[in-house]
Amino acid sequence: MITVETQQQQELTLEGARHRRPSVCIILPAYNEEAIIEDNVSEVLVYMESLEHLYDWHILIVNDGSGDTTRPLADKLALKHKRVYVTH
Repeated sequence: MITVETQQQQELTLEGARHRRPSVCIILPAYNEEAIIEDNVSEVLVYMESLEHLYDWHILIVNDGSGDTTRPLADKLALKHKRVYVTH
């Protein structure tokens, strides 16, 4: 099957590409950060939310084998905020 786009469809595709916001991933490395991880993520959230009209964005917490409570705190943050992800 051959699909042929009309001129109008091509213009709409190009117009959508022009208005697409850049994607940004904020990577937060975390190793034994239980004392500051919640404050750090909160600060980044506040800042990035102020730029929400400019960027599609998310935060990725990379827990590097912490021996403290960083892991459950990071998991809690990811559950609480839709733009926060975590990997262990």
